[in-house]
Amino acid sequence: MVDNLFEYLNTYSKFNHLKDFTKKVDFDNLEKEISNYQKVLNYCKKKIQTTTKGQNYTRRFPLDDIHHYSISWDIEKAKEIIVNNKIPVCDMKVNDLWGNVSKEHLDFDYINNTLTYDQSEPIIVVFYAPLNALIPIDGNHRLAKQYYRNKNGKISAYLLEPDEHTQAMCGEYYRVLYKINHNLQVINNYVLGNIKAYEYTNNYIPNKGAMLIYKFNIIKYKILSFIN
Repeated sequence: MVDNLFEYLNTYSKFNHLKDFTKKVDFDNLEKEISNYQKVLNYCKKKIQTTTKGQNYTRRFPLDDIHHYSISWDIEKAKEIIVNNKIPVCDMKVNDLWGNVSKEHLDFDYINNTLTYDQSEPIIVVFYAPLNALIPIDGNHRLAKQYYRNKNGKISAYLLEPDEHTQAMCGEYYRVLYKINHNLQVINNYVLGNIKAYEYTNNYIPNKGAMLIYKFNIIKYKILSFIN
């Protein structure tokens, strides 16, 4: 299905998606902020990595009942980042991860009859900040195997933080989708009074309780749109 985040942005400034909540404060220059997101989306919409060395993982994320977007990760790139950054293996609770597994993409015949659980091969998990969620992007079948063996057990995993796993995404377009969705969540929390302050990433001054917002260099993305 085609991503429709751009369409979602057209109605975002009216905050219809927050109709069941009480808006407490205004976000300054919101229309300009949303306009910048739309410009960046247009400039980088062709910046998708179409070929990779191996497996990709694609996940669809709902924005509301109608709108959604998808993110794709290059698993081989994620593995390179793990090696280069010397990311350690950690034990994660199976139950904490199972709720964020895309069940419709699991091959249960393979899980039940072919897959042998190999504890020595850790799965790859990303911290997906817009949802405050841990999402497995590699090893979902191994995780399923372990869940049905012992859902209260643990599984070995590599955990990638946002500045790490965004670099493993299949092109700048997906990174932009991620950052925009992150920003929208921060704006939501700010106008609802859940957070007291926000700061832009390029001039961040530590502020207790403040949330970071990605700031896009429009000129950079305009130039990028002309580069093959």
